[in-house]
Amino acid sequence: MTDYNKFKRGSEWRKWDLHVHTASSYDAYKGDDANELLTKAWIENNISAVAITDHFLIDNQRIKDLRALVPDITIFPGVELRTDKGASNLHVILIFSELTDIDELSEKFRVIMINQKAKAKESDDTIYWDFNDILEFAQENEGLVSLHTGNKTQGLDHVITNKMPVNMAIKTEIAGYSHFYEIGKIEDIQEHIEKVFPHIGFKPLVLCSDNHDPRNYEIKENLWIKADTTFEGLKQLIYEPLERVKVQQNKPEEKRGYYAIDSIKLSEQGFWNQTIFLNENLNTIIGGRATGKSTLLSCIAQKGGVQVDKDFINKHSNNIEVTWKDGEIDTERDIDFFPQSYMFEIASDSKKRDSLIERIIEDYDVEKYFETYKGFTTSNKNQLSQSIRSLFNIQEEIFEINSVLKQKGDKQGVETEIKSINEKLTKSKVDITEEQLTTYKEISKAIFEKENRIKVIDSDIIQLKHISTQQLFNESFQYSFSSLSENFRTNILTDFEAIKKEFEEKWKAQLAIREKVISEEKSRLQQEIEVEKGKDAYKLGQKVIESNKQYQELTERLKSEQTKLSEIKTIEEKLKAKATERNTLKANVIKQHMEFKNQIVQLKKDLNLSSSGIEISPKIFLNKDMLRDFLTSRLNQQGKERQDFIANFYDNYIKKTDEVSTDFLNRALGNQIEYKSGNSNQDVTVELLSTNWFGVTFDLKYQSDAFNNMSQGKQAFVILKLLLEFSKKECPILIDQPEDSLDNRAIYNELVKYLVDKKKQRQIILVTHNSNVVVSADAEQIIVANQQDEKSPNVDSVKFQYVAGGLEFTKDKDNSIPITLWSQGIREHVCEILEGGNEAFKKREQKYNIKE
Repeated sequence: MTDYNKFKRGSEWRKWDLHVHTASSYDAYKGDDANELLTKAWIENNISAVAITDHFLIDNQRIKDLRALVPDITIFPGVELRTDKGASNLHVILIFSELTDIDELSEKFRVIMINQKAKAKESDDTIYWDFNDILEFAQENEGLVSLHTGNKTQGLDHVITNKMPVNMAIKTEIAGYSHFYEIGKIEDIQEHIEKVFPHIGFKPLVLCSDNHDPRNYEIKENLWIKADTTFEGLKQLIYEPLERVKVQQNKPEEKRGYYAIDSIKLSEQGFWNQTIFLNENLNTIIGGRATGKSTLLSCIAQKGGVQVDKDFINKHSNNIEVTWKDGEIDTERDIDFFPQSYMFEIASDSKKRDSLIERIIEDYDVEKYFETYKGFTTSNKNQLSQSIRSLFNIQEEIFEINSVLKQKGDKQGVETEIKSINEKLTKSKVDITEEQLTTYKEISKAIFEKENRIKVIDSDIIQLKHISTQQLFNESFQYSFSSLSENFRTNILTDFEAIKKEFEEKWKAQLAIREKVISEEKSRLQQEIEVEKGKDAYKLGQKVIESNKQYQELTERLKSEQTKLSEIKTIEEKLKAKATERNTLKANVIKQHMEFKNQIVQLKKDLNLSSSGIEISPKIFLNKDMLRDFLTSRLNQQGKERQDFIANFYDNYIKKTDEVSTDFLNRALGNQIEYKSGNSNQDVTVELLSTNWFGVTFDLKYQSDAFNNMSQGKQAFVILKLLLEFSKKECPILIDQPEDSLDNRAIYNELVKYLVDKKKQRQIILVTHNSNVVVSADAEQIIVANQQDEKSPNVDSVKFQYVAGGLEFTKDKDNSIPITLWSQGIREHVCEILEGGNEAFKKREQKYNIKE
């Protein structure tokens, strides 16, 4: 287990310095304290690995002395040489493994390079070597070649200009034999990416101290390398020249403390017993079947707060301890967990797919459109419910008014009766002149009209008192505030209550003013009636009529019919006003109901998302089955006519929403629909028209290919891409065997790319059987799982055991070591366990055309 203890988190970002001179260089500081000052500078600058690159010398004793002073810092032996290339001799650095026999390497260099291959060796200022001899020595001793490039003094661009085509060819040839480029300043990085690499391919760029005096150890910019501080770790830069090395001030890709899991402590007698340390980037869990891979992943998810509905997981998750990077233990935090076949399940279930897209939308600016739509749906439902109930109340009032109107009699009949009585009165003989009678009739008419007006005023006063007791604002309106943030909602409610109180006070005051006005009008009318009754002409008329019994009877009958006609006209006016109110409200109900559809149409225009080839756009659909079930469960279906009515409604609803809704509402208001027992006319109508029967689903396209036209494997990949590419979350992602849902092409061409990109932003813990996911995605931490049996034993025979490390941790299988997981390195486990493991490594080396 010793080999697995040093780099517990696999490939981590650490500071390196691959160009350092000691007192052994001819032009370096020579003080007795040189070694101590140099190692102190490394410690103060948090350097984890260095390459000693003295000029023309590999000083074995110096390197041994330095290693003794800082045993925790990896020191690679190396050397800086001049070549025969260029007008002022190109400088090249060779770096060798920390495991190399330093005495043997030093002697080889002295004998071969210094004694046999050196040219113009009489002076340190002129000594140089043939470039091919340098390469040969590096290859024979498995060393790496670092070439000075850019505008660095003695660099490739400085000593070999591009004035002649042959010089460019020389530069390209030399560059092809180097493993690293050492630049002179950070600005050279962009220059290489834009102008150099397109011609010769990508190379790792390193910026080093080139320190000659430890009293003034200066780093132009930190060189970060993501690897074990071993020679195998350093070689990973060759395979991943853009991903494994960064020149910058701060540590690359560092996650927030509450967004990264630090370690998992497993404590269950006989089941598992160890601590697994996690990398902040990509952690892959591999192993044979039934080796505890998915169990470990599911337990981490469960401990983080994800509900995993498996009794087995619930039982064992109680025996693990999750420590976050910020030191919190067993704190439930946001975790994205994608179990086996998760992508396929979402791809094949439109509801789950739409739910996923809705969650994605919440992370984007377009979310406001969707939130506005959802808020509208809620408020519109509440408003419609109230409007429809008010509509039924008005319709009930119309029924009652019609009933009263019928009781009053036939208007035409009353008018005919009044005409007949007037004719009889004209023929009747009374002891009064025609002029006096005319005056009397005019006064009587005026009194009659004023008395009727008083009756209307009395009715209005009663209604005003009733209106003053009504609530002006309903709770459903305040419900719309619920989506606001807490503090802002409190402020809005305070504003609302203040305005509401002020308005209610003003409203009641205004009602009081109106009541006062009509009360004063009533008093004035009463006074005017008294004045009219006191006139001589009226008194004379009354006296004559009272003395003429026949005329008196006709007059009283006329007054009675006129009163009845006045009441009928008043009722008709009220009926007309109510009908207008009903029709206006009915039109508003249909309009509000249509808004369910109109708002989705608007949403479709506003809400569109696209990223990396994926396009998301909303689409209207009708919950036809739900609508049909609603109607058939509530409406009486006996008889073909009723069945046709229901069928016509849901068949035409999506295209003729306003037409069929209006027809239903008219029938309901006219009591022309029969319902099954227990269902009321009003309640069914309210529920039907205040419900949004339309829904929002989403169209997905990837590279202009419609989702429904894709293969299952491609659909699953698109879902995974949605989960990874569109999400703006930063919490850890746990994925269990994504390759189960994807085809091989998607895994290699697409999944790997997204893992490489996304691991920089979020910690990923992934169970896989696919070598491409591990090797091509360059997993920083590989966790190897094993289940106890006779052929592959674990420590203390625990059921599940794990080891972890980076791809660079390589150790040939040692059959003398009884514990299976400890018997070989991570790379060997990958090649043994994963299908195509060896092939994946070979492809990666071929991809970068490594020459050694």
